[in-house]
Order: sequence, then C-alpha cells, then structure tokens
Amino acid sequence: MLERCRLSPWLTATALAAFGLGVVAGGRELVTERPTAVGHSPGTEAWGVHIALTGVALAWIAAAVRYPAVRPPMPLSADFARRVRAVYRSPLRAVPVTVLLVVCLYLVWRMGQQVLGGLDPSFTANAWGGPGYVGAFYCHYLDCLLQIAVGLVLVDRLLPGRTRVARPGASADDATVPKGAR
Repeated sequence: MLERCRLSPWLTATALAAFGLGVVAGGRELVTERPTAVGHSPGTEAWGVHIALTGVALAWIAAAVRYPAVRPPMPLSADFARRVRAVYRSPLRAVPVTVLLVVCLYLVWRMGQQVLGGLDPSFTANAWGGPGYVGAFYCHYLDCLLQIAVGLVLVDRLLPGRTRVARPGASADDATVPKGAR
C-alpha cells in the first residue's frame, strides 16, 4: 500500500519537466509578436460542450468516491513506475502503453503552455472557452485532465500486476489480490 502512495522520482521529474517546458513554450508564445492581431470569431467558445464535460467529470468524481474501481491509477506512484517498467517485457502491450503515455505527457506539456501562452489575447481569441484567459484555461484544463484520466485508465488495464480495489465492507485480504490470482 505504501508503494502505491509513494512518488516515483523519475515519473515525477518527467511530468514536472514536461509541464515546465510547456510553461517555457507558452512564455515564448506570449513574447512572440504576431504581424496581425487575431480577432475573435463568434461561435468558437464551445461552452455547451464544456458544460456537458463538466457534468461528466463531476459524475466520474462522484463515482470514484463511491466505487474505487473506477478511479484512475496514481500515475506518479512508485507502483505505477514498477508496472510501466514491467510492461516492456511484452512488446504487444508496450506499444499501446507507450503511445498512451506519450499522449498523456504531451497533454501535460500543453497544460503548461496554457499557463503563460493563454495571457496572449491572440492565443485565446478563438479558443474553447475564449476569448478570455480564465474561460480558455478552464476549458483547456478540463479537456486535458479528462483525456489524461481516460488514457491512464486504459494504461492501467494494459499494465501487468494490476490489483483489485476492495469493495466497501470487504475484508482487508480482498484489497490487494493480484489480477488472475483467484
């Protein structure tokens, strides 16, 4: 249980580096001058979609509180790092896991880019949730976090050594039975 909660230094460093490089890229976007200002085009906000996605996210959070089996894995834990290293013994699993983790890492980079890049009015002029910083930031982070959560659930299903989470009221012995051990 402690390994599941302990952070993996290399996964944490990789995620922080991706986010930091995204912030740097967003800062570069902020200071780069554009030859012409980008104007807002009405109808590009997509607020209806993001209100629905907010409902999906809230429902998922409520379900995860009630049913631990629907929780995404802890992607920076030592247990997750151990399972990622183990997947490379199976090439058929390694390819989709690598693709999903690269996409998740890219999304972390994009979240970093939004921090400073979103301060440029041209960056958020026609963004979902735009043209303002707060709306674009909210919609962008909501999209990224939902995509990362879905990607991590898929990765969790592909990684070896997945443990079942105990049902409320189950005995402690049921909590960590390895997949396929019953």
